[in-house]
Amino acid sequence: MIFRQFFLMFFIISNTLFCDIRIPQFSVQDQENKQINLDFSKAEYTVIILMDSKTCIAYYNEKSAWEEIYKNYSSEEVQIFGIFLDDVNIKEMIKKYNFIFPIYKDKGGAKKYLDYGFYPMKFIIDKNGKLLYIGLPTRFEERKNILKEELDYIIYFYSK
Repeated sequence: MIFRQFFLMFFIISNTLFCDIRIPQFSVQDQENKQINLDFSKAEYTVIILMDSKTCIAYYNEKSAWEEIYKNYSSEEVQIFGIFLDDVNIKEMIKKYNFIFPIYKDKGGAKKYLDYGFYPMKFIIDKNGKLLYIGLPTRFEERKNILKEELDYIIYFYSK
């Protein structure tokens, strides 16, 4: 089991670093059940937090870190949102976990293009749809400030 997880992690990271993976635009559903077409070109970078209803408690446990990241990075340069893969009531989840960034429900695109089976996962995509980073779930102590470091690195690296 550990070998399988290590191999999958190595495969994901090496493909992200060495391949030109493009994520096409796809549709999600908002809390009013309206279909939204995600547009990566609205910002230089898009951060997607992919989760399911069983693991979104991990977000809740890290709420202060996510709030800081959202407040510091959400701008014309970086858009941040979460996507639930399972069929959940978005209004109830927002109320229960007090999400501060936009939350959507997958209509099939996130599962097709981004689902690696580990949650919550973080993805950073550029305005052309190129997948720049996949953040695998780790223990809370290890990931406390990792997204901030990842964003700083990617913005610095790709702005050159």
